[in-house]
Amino acid sequence: DRYPGRVDAVRPSINYLKARWLREAGPQGAVSKIRRIIGAHPGTDAAAYGGLAIGRIYESQGKRREAASRYESAADALPESPVAPEALERALDLYVEAGEFDSAVDVGRRIIAGYPGRESAFGALDGLERALRATGRLDESVALSEDIIRGDPESRLAPRSLLTVCRMYLDRGMLAEAFPVAERIRREYPLSVSARWASEDVYRKYRELGGPAEAERGLRKRLSTATPSQLPEV
Repeated sequence: DRYPGRVDAVRPSINYLKARWLREAGPQGAVSKIRRIIGAHPGTDAAAYGGLAIGRIYESQGKRREAASRYESAADALPESPVAPEALERALDLYVEAGEFDSAVDVGRRIIAGYPGRESAFGALDGLERALRATGRLDESVALSEDIIRGDPESRLAPRSLLTVCRMYLDRGMLAEAFPVAERIRREYPLSVSARWASEDVYRKYRELGGPAEAERGLRKRLSTATPSQLPEV
């Protein structure tokens, strides 16, 4: 009550109360008490961290849908709070785990659009890739990558988003389409780990499609300079 806007005071206080109320009143009682804090301090860090605490209680009970929804509510309570991207990233992971890929894509796009410079945005691309690949939404993946690159071509998100596009082409066996994307990553973002991953993924698919093993050394060298027309036929 005394310091509702002090993040350094609110978060440990909420966590302490959550642990205490779980011992004294169980999960349902703890959730009820935390809800009262949220109601008494709307639009404050207390409301945001309270929502995060409820999400963790639900998650510990295996209620992934309820936990994900509560994490989204925690972010809604105070979008500028440090808890917001953290809560949304956890919601994204839970939606992916639950196989609710449409919800996962929505949350992932929300993180990237709302917090492009945060570590959470980079982390969100992992969950977003899983959701996009699971639903085969190639066109949306391409559009998202181009949006990211137009917004900030130097962002860490740019090569990672292109890697998702490359992998989605490979999922469909579209090696000729994946190859120039891998080349683009190596050309425009040569120092990124995505450049190495894309090359390795292209080579792996080449082998899966029947490419001869002896082509490994030459293909690895050519991945950094080849054009699509130079890709060995399978």
